[in-house]
Amino acid sequence: MPISKFYGRGQVVDEFGNTHPMAGDNMFRGAPIVISHSHHEIHCGDSYVSTYIKDVPIDGTLDILVVVPNELPPYPDQDQRLYHVEAILLAEAECELSIFEAPTVSANGTAMLVVNRNRNSEETSDLGVFHTPTVTSEGNFLEAVHLGSKNQEGGGDKADEFVLRNDTLYLYRVTSFAPSTNQITIKLNHYIHPGI
Repeated sequence: MPISKFYGRGQVVDEFGNTHPMAGDNMFRGAPIVISHSHHEIHCGDSYVSTYIKDVPIDGTLDILVVVPNELPPYPDQDQRLYHVEAILLAEAECELSIFEAPTVSANGTAMLVVNRNRNSEETSDLGVFHTPTVTSEGNFLEAVHLGSKNQEGGGDKADEFVLRNDTLYLYRVTSFAPSTNQITIKLNHYIHPGI
C-alpha cells in the first residue's frame, strides 16, 4: 500500500490503513498542504541525527561507521524496516567524503549519540553510529563528495540519500586536503520507513 492515498473528498489513508481528514489551505481554496517525505518522518518521530566534529590533521581522515541491524520481517502490519541515510559535510578547508559499503573493521569505535529529531517522541533507532572505528578494508565504493579547492576553501555539501542494506556495515570517510588542521563536521540524518 502506498504511504497515503486519496480516500473520498478531503481524506487520505495512511500506511496503516487509517483514514484522516486532509489539511487544506483556506487562501488557496482548499489546496492540500504537503511536506516532503523526509520532513514527514520528523513529525512521525522516525527521524534521527548524529553529529561529529573533529579537528583533522594534515592528510588525516575522519571515519564514521554505520551498523545496520538485522531487520528481517515480519513486523506487525508492516514490511521490513529500512534505514534511509543522508550525510551532510561541513569543513573549514578542502576535503572529500567517500561512502563505502561492507568495510572490514576490527573494532566499531566509540558510539555516537543518535538524537530523535522530534523532541516530543520517545522512539529510538536501532541504527548503530560510531566514530573512530578500526578499519582494515574500506569495502565497496559508493559515492564521493568533494568540498573546496586549492587546499584552502571549505564550505558545505551533502551526499545523496541511500537506503542502506539490511545487516550491513557502511563507512563514511572524510579525507582532509588542507595545508593545516581542518575542522570538519559530519552529520548523518536518517529516518526509518516503514516506521517503528
